[in-house]
Amino acid sequence: VHQFCEPVVTGLRFEGASAAVLLPSISAALADPDLTAVILCPSNPFLSLDPILATADLRCRLQDCVAPVVAVSPMIGSKAFKGPTAKIMQELGHAPSTLSVAHYYADILDGYVIDGTDAKISDDIEKIGIKIKTAGTLMDSLDQKQRLAADVVAFSETIGRECSRSRMGNQNV
Repeated sequence: VHQFCEPVVTGLRFEGASAAVLLPSISAALADPDLTAVILCPSNPFLSLDPILATADLRCRLQDCVAPVVAVSPMIGSKAFKGPTAKIMQELGHAPSTLSVAHYYADILDGYVIDGTDAKISDDIEKIGIKIKTAGTLMDSLDQKQRLAADVVAFSETIGRECSRSRMGNQNV
């Protein structure tokens, strides 16, 4: 942060993540038959979500979760909502795009909410086994935030648990 993300990122490591243990309440929640959805908010996949997913066996737990796992894309086209997401994706060998993020999370996602301007890639994402919802994902006002939250929850309810998580591993692009 103090270097304003100027250094080139060549890799990331999350010390202690493999030794970390999930809280029993998280394990129980993910196995609870009454859980209706797990929602991954539009965050930087590498700096915000990966440290959490690297904890113990959380990624495996999400693959086996009783509820649909839905993410909101942190990208609109090749641009990130904010921060260094696009820069880091490119430096780590990923095309900075909504589709690349879908591939990165293909092993855990049942649904993916993308901005309406990315609707042209919906078929490409559905081909990797992820259901798509287009919505206004830019959140510049409270009204936009509330509308997106309602869209994501409604979308997750329509997905149910149709996906069996038989996807072939993480298909990182």
